[in-house]
Amino acid sequence: MSRYNLQNPKQRVFYRGTEPGRRERIQTGAREWDSYLFVTDTPQGARWYGSSVEVVTLKPSARVLYEGTGAFPRGRGARRNESLLSWSSRVAAEAKTAGWDAVHFERQTDVGTPILNLDAIESRKPLAGDLAALGLPAYHGSPYDFEQFSLHKIGTGEGAQAYGWGLYFAGEKAVADYYKNALAKPPTVYVDGIEIRRLTIDEVFVPGKDALKTVASRISDQAKVANYLGHSTSDAMALVRKVKDDIWNGLAVNSSALQESIERKDTAEHIASNRRVVKSLEDQLRVVQDLLKREVTIRFTGGTYKVEIPELEELLGYDEPLSEQPAIVAKLRAAGKTIKNEEGDEFIWTAGKAQRPLDMATGLHLYIALTDELGSAQRASEYLLSIGIPGLRYYDAASRGDGKGSYNFVIWDDGRVEITEKLSGLRVGSWMRTPGGRR
Repeated sequence: MSRYNLQNPKQRVFYRGTEPGRRERIQTGAREWDSYLFVTDTPQGARWYGSSVEVVTLKPSARVLYEGTGAFPRGRGARRNESLLSWSSRVAAEAKTAGWDAVHFERQTDVGTPILNLDAIESRKPLAGDLAALGLPAYHGSPYDFEQFSLHKIGTGEGAQAYGWGLYFAGEKAVADYYKNALAKPPTVYVDGIEIRRLTIDEVFVPGKDALKTVASRISDQAKVANYLGHSTSDAMALVRKVKDDIWNGLAVNSSALQESIERKDTAEHIASNRRVVKSLEDQLRVVQDLLKREVTIRFTGGTYKVEIPELEELLGYDEPLSEQPAIVAKLRAAGKTIKNEEGDEFIWTAGKAQRPLDMATGLHLYIALTDELGSAQRASEYLLSIGIPGLRYYDAASRGDGKGSYNFVIWDDGRVEITEKLSGLRVGSWMRTPGGRR
């Protein structure tokens, strides 16, 4: 069970990360936006903003507007080519005018919930206890349903393993959503509880199995596109009606083309080809008209998983100099993987010889040196785990050029990965039932 419920309208406790000397509010250049106090849903999310975390509790009377609820549909009012910051700022300003005290943006999970009315805050106090023990929040997009991560499943996903051997996670939910969508399998369509492709001629009006197979694919494709675009797919019958409209329109166009072909006295082969297209569409239309009388359900698999992984300080910084990673260097020294020359310069020590100097080496250089010494990336990862380094962090594509920003992660200790939530709104393993359908 998840430790946090991001869609709980009764949530009153949030978290804020701070650093000594940091401004009370972020500065984006948008005057109204910068006047708000930003908090996160989890203490781990607050760590992105500072090492000191405070608990911000709202008054029981505080009104929080949650994206994804009836009062605030996902992406409401977004304009074409409008940036997320511009849209969020505009929505927050409108919410403040309407009397809301805070806005929870679904697409900004662990990035920021603006408190619009500071008078709605009941208390602010430092977070007690060991924050590191809570783990770091991260996300993973997958086409599969599962209850825990396993190193034995490496290679069944995107499979590139470009940054080393291990389980891959994203610091930003949007990155995980991208892989979830890119790798997604077509959803499965059921009719009266039976997978549509397994129906017999007697179980549904089927002029031919080809027509049934084609209609099943059309419905599945419609559901996948709707899910990808973030549109509601809670009404399976609406998708069936959309497929019916598409078939009807295609039939009208191709029937006209057949008539014109006959009138032009095209070749017998050309006319026969047009007849086959029309016949196929007529068969599909009969199938979908029969489905409108049935209970149609659609099942998606996979989704975006929210997890907790080891803290940043425990992970090898792939892009950062080792000289800026004292905790990592201490473990390398204890394992005999560094050596100093007479001048006191310290080097990576692998394969029985000194490699790159520590002050010129990054985590990438260390990982490559260990891979060369041990013969594979898997063995390099397993060795690092044996000396107390459970994974690595690297900048995502949006941050790599600047050398700062959001991380992705590779974890090679599956015992340190805990699924905290299969995120709502992605319809993970859910059934889309027709209105009034059986349960």
